[in-house]
Amino acid sequence: MADQAREGSSTTTGGVPGQPITVHPAPAVAHVGPLGFRNFALQFLQAARVVSETAAPFSPVAYYLLCHSVELSLKAFLLIQHVPLEELKRRQLGHNLQALLTRAQTLGLTTVVPLSAEQSEAIAQATHYYTGKVFEYFELTEAFAGYKKKPSFEHLQSAATSLVQQLEKPCLAAI
Repeated sequence: MADQAREGSSTTTGGVPGQPITVHPAPAVAHVGPLGFRNFALQFLQAARVVSETAAPFSPVAYYLLCHSVELSLKAFLLIQHVPLEELKRRQLGHNLQALLTRAQTLGLTTVVPLSAEQSEAIAQATHYYTGKVFEYFELTEAFAGYKKKPSFEHLQSAATSLVQQLEKPCLAAI
């Protein structure tokens, strides 16, 4: 015996006394809002700190983690400003830290998170490496050149920290 449910909800089978009931839930779709993005940004920032404390003087992994934290924080802010998630996924913004920062600044980021010139510059410098996946995959040319155009780790970490800390309250308010 089966009880039929509306489309998009769960169905159950069984119902015979003494027999187990099987539940077949419908697929779920979870929408992660600004707070989810900000919380993931915090976790990437925390991971970057651990890696930077235990790695060699230069770790592309720590840089990657910081960049991903910055990306998620900026996207959290843009979601608060009602920029659709689909727009954040498009190539124009996507993983482009500079484009995300510019868009966020035009929507008022500086009133919530006043980044210093050094922090903004670190994000701009990281963009080439992050969008080109240079921190993510081993690039011989960059490695042999010593990643000469990489941003200051301290300024990038400071930017990621400021974003995560200052966006907590606005993200909570957006729930």
